[in-house]
Amino acid sequence: MRAEYFGRASYGTIMGFSSLVVMLGMFIGPVFAGLMYDSSGNYETGFTLLALIAGAGSLLMLLAQKPGSGNAAPPLRATASPPAMAGGGGDGA
Repeated sequence: MRAEYFGRASYGTIMGFSSLVVMLGMFIGPVFAGLMYDSSGNYETGFTLLALIAGAGSLLMLLAQKPGSGNAAPPLRATASPPAMAGGGGDGA
C-alpha cells in the first residue's frame, strides 16, 4: 500500500517513519497499561483505551486516499539545479 500510494522512490523513508511510530507504540503501550493497572487495579481500562486507539488508526487507514486522487494537495515541483560555474570549478584561474 505504501509503495502504491507514494512510489518506490519514497518507500524507504516512509517505512522508516512507520517503523518509528510502531516502536513508540511498542514502548508506550505496556507502560501505559501498567500505569492504568496501578491506578485502577485492573488492566481492562488500559487495554480498552489501547484498543480504541488501534481501532481509530485502522479506521484512518481505511479512509486514506491515494495522493493525487480527490482532495490531496498537488505534488511539489522540482526546482532546476543552478547552472555550472564558468572557469572550471572555482580554482581561481
